[in-house]
Amino acid sequence: MQNKVLRGEGFNPWHNLAVEELLVESHEGGCTLYLWQNKNTVVIGKHQNAWRECRAELLEKEGGFLARRMSGGGAVYHDIGNLNFTFVAEKEVYDVKRQLGVILEAVKSFGIEAAFSGRNDLVTRDGEKFSGNAFRVTRKTAMHHGTILIDTDMGMLSRYLAPSKEKMAAKGVESVRSRVTNLKDLAPHITIPAIADAIEEAFIKQYGG
Repeated sequence: MQNKVLRGEGFNPWHNLAVEELLVESHEGGCTLYLWQNKNTVVIGKHQNAWRECRAELLEKEGGFLARRMSGGGAVYHDIGNLNFTFVAEKEVYDVKRQLGVILEAVKSFGIEAAFSGRNDLVTRDGEKFSGNAFRVTRKTAMHHGTILIDTDMGMLSRYLAPSKEKMAAKGVESVRSRVTNLKDLAPHITIPAIADAIEEAFIKQYGG
């Protein structure tokens, strides 16, 4: 059983999601943490209709990427101000609370108070979301992945994502937008490399490897 941390080197979502799927299909035991980033991308859930969840034609016209992940959940926007993480583990080791503990420990090392909301999100003390999570379980392996908003362009997020009519009616566009925040707004000194290093350190502390 081997625990390990892998870091992606490129920003192409089709490549990164293919690597993620390969890690699930070829997993040999223990827990693997994969840290990766996409550039100017909308990623939709396994069962979502892209044309209902995002402005696909605008995204394509402006050189963005559209990709489908292997888990469920809603559409998300990725840019290089966002860090993605993936935990892949055999079922005997898989523990969402423990895995999110790694992320929370890293975030708290920058002086940010945060917690798991119970709705697959990580939120600040004020209840603002900075990380959404989704899951997939196969016969032998389980996968848990999520985002961490560090310095994402919120204007582009709003430009490409199209909230459902039901969500807009229930909460309004402004309240939907106000639910998310960048960690850089709370800790100006935070950077992608720094949070990636902190996550790796927290993972090794928790799992070894």
